[in-house]
Amino acid sequence: MGIASIWHWLIVLILLGGLGAVVFVVVRARKSMAQAVQPVGFGGWLLLLAIGQTLAPLRILADLGAMTESYDVVRTLPNGVAAATGEIALNCFYFLFVVAVVVLMYRKSWRFPIMFTYQWYLYFVVQALDFLWIAYMLKVPVRTLASNYTSEEIGRIVAAFVAGGLWVWYVNASSRVRNTFVRT
Repeated sequence: MGIASIWHWLIVLILLGGLGAVVFVVVRARKSMAQAVQPVGFGGWLLLLAIGQTLAPLRILADLGAMTESYDVVRTLPNGVAAATGEIALNCFYFLFVVAVVVLMYRKSWRFPIMFTYQWYLYFVVQALDFLWIAYMLKVPVRTLASNYTSEEIGRIVAAFVAGGLWVWYVNASSRVRNTFVRT
């Protein structure tokens, strides 16, 4: 009876050892596969972001073009030329900043995620400075100027804030972004 018990224990130990070895091999294989298959390059959600970022300067130019009639009206007001010129200068600065971020994106620079976040902040800074500039130059109370905003314009600003915030979150959380933007 003692020998049979030893054989049973030996079989149990061999099975447990074999099971442990199998688990060890499977865990190592999964870990090495996970390291080897990290997403990189413009694909997935990053491709959608790249398309939007590429089109952003064109949207800014289109917005500037759509405002030309408004600028003609504003220029007839006292300080209107300075008001229109300041607004155009702010928008041109933002345009150049966005173009620089696009260049960083296509160069796959490690600076892109940082500058993309700054771009999101800068959009709202430019909007606020533009608003205050127009109010100051045309001598219009801020409250009066703010009351001229339609719900559609306010909704567009809120949507830009939320959508931009989600993209900033994605850029800072994505392993694809981390693996793609590595060039110095």
